[in-house]
Amino acid sequence: EIPGEYYLYINGGTISIDAYGDGIDSNGYVVMTGGTVTIDGSTSSRDGALDHNGTFEMIGGIIIGTHIDGMTSEGINAGSQASIFTTIGGRVAGGTVIHIETADGEGLVTYETRNDFSVIVFSSPDLVAGESYSIYLDGTAEGESVYGLYEDDAYTPGTLLGTVTAA
Repeated sequence: EIPGEYYLYINGGTISIDAYGDGIDSNGYVVMTGGTVTIDGSTSSRDGALDHNGTFEMIGGIIIGTHIDGMTSEGINAGSQASIFTTIGGRVAGGTVIHIETADGEGLVTYETRNDFSVIVFSSPDLVAGESYSIYLDGTAEGESVYGLYEDDAYTPGTLLGTVTAA
């Protein structure tokens, strides 16, 4: 297959994926310019939250996805918007809250997963390439969620998983 023959273009709206295979799967390129996408990837190590043969170009919008490590995935590898792709040293249970914040403690995303995971991918217009971000697991998220994504970001910290640098 030639990646240039196929593409997926996301330019707005809200998409929630609870996958039994790959979350977003394109035999070509993926371009995202806006909207919100949540992906709970398969618990099989053969499938990823993002699977693309071309580049995944992130220009705008918010995406957070999880899957089990084992799927070779480049995550988001192009575009003007920074992203985070991190692997956790073990399997984390579905229902766990993920919270990502700046070094100053400003919350960027609070998301309650549906499936077990060991990989997190995240991109937002608020991320800055080269800056470090803290990732917390568990804790308490308050308020209403839409497809697991908490809008008001009222979060009581759980366990600090570590810090990652956005690329």
